[in-house]
Amino acid sequence: MRHNAPLIVGIGKGFSAVASDVLGFIDWTNKAVFLEDDSVCLLQREKIDVRSLNGARRNFEVVELAEEMSSEGKESCEHYTLKEIYEQPEAVMRVLRQDPGSLTLFRKQLQEAKKVFFVAAGTSYHASMVGKEYLARNMGVYSEVILASEYKSYLRWFDDETVLVAVSQSGETMDVLEAVRAGKERGCNVLGVVNHSPSTLERISDTVVNLRAGQEVGVAATKSFTSQIALFYLISKKGVDRQEIEGIAEAIREAIKEEKAIKRIAETIASGKDLYYLGRGMNYPIALEGALKMKELAYIHAEGLAAGELKHGPLALIEKGVPLILINPLDESYQDTISNGMEVKARGGMLIGVSSEPNAIYDYFIRIPKVDNQHYPLVTAIPMQLLAYHAAKLLRADIDKPRNLAKSVTVK
Repeated sequence: MRHNAPLIVGIGKGFSAVASDVLGFIDWTNKAVFLEDDSVCLLQREKIDVRSLNGARRNFEVVELAEEMSSEGKESCEHYTLKEIYEQPEAVMRVLRQDPGSLTLFRKQLQEAKKVFFVAAGTSYHASMVGKEYLARNMGVYSEVILASEYKSYLRWFDDETVLVAVSQSGETMDVLEAVRAGKERGCNVLGVVNHSPSTLERISDTVVNLRAGQEVGVAATKSFTSQIALFYLISKKGVDRQEIEGIAEAIREAIKEEKAIKRIAETIASGKDLYYLGRGMNYPIALEGALKMKELAYIHAEGLAAGELKHGPLALIEKGVPLILINPLDESYQDTISNGMEVKARGGMLIGVSSEPNAIYDYFIRIPKVDNQHYPLVTAIPMQLLAYHAAKLLRADIDKPRNLAKSVTVK
């Protein structure tokens, strides 16, 4: 029985299987039924019967899952996670070519709202922080980003003049769904951002945009993160031409080409116990996401810091040899971030600079292409993912299925 949590039935030859995520049975079948909420499913060897709680029969659809979900889908890559990092140029291009009709409706509702809250968790929370910046810069819309698990602290502001932008790769994140249900009870208009269809979030949202990034098998989000950022940029800009789309995709490809240099840097940090990421403005969410990827994949303690907060406490942690990644593209935050890097350098810290231009204060340098300032989050995310991937590989971690984690967080 399904009630307020995902339940999916895998349909195989002579068997059925039940799981909260398709990854639970994908090695045996790529056919699935996504049950509606408050459904009862009777499983038999050759068939299933789906009913409502009062016993009435319910129609259901057998969905054929994407080919990349199966174990053969990794192609020449050792892990799904690496394959999905490589897929980001194409995934972002698909996002940026969204149907203009749904985007126009999405944008209109944001512009007309009195209050806008992004509701998300984990990687989607970090992408929403970038989205908040895009809405402010390009639309003049003020918004707040709240952790879905903390939504109760904001309930007093949820009403019929509020728009909730609910962001979830799977569309089944329990904390996000709870926040959405609470918002709908109070009259909020819900704009859903998902990558997985069908999903609960898709069904209960008033307006939905699907990322179309393709199925993401690796537990640690990669292409869904950049796709979310690309979507928020597209929504805020009201007009992204083909040349700009292709330029963003090419910049991501250029960032991926630095993998060999990133791999060498991974060797210097894989033996350490602590790692810090520093960024300002739109680079701060990328610092948070880079640290999260390192924790998820390599099990190394990592912390993302707002560069200006360094002197308000974290500087006490810096001593000789402590590695710090300076996310420092040539945007409006560049010079101030360099100053923060010099503080670290003066205390013996090891600086890894991520920028389009080298600087004498960097001990190691990861080159990224120079792009429009608002495109940088889509580019700087790439070395963060590759660095975590190669550190995890050196440490022999289970990269696609990190310990203690699940792709869809369906519990509180």
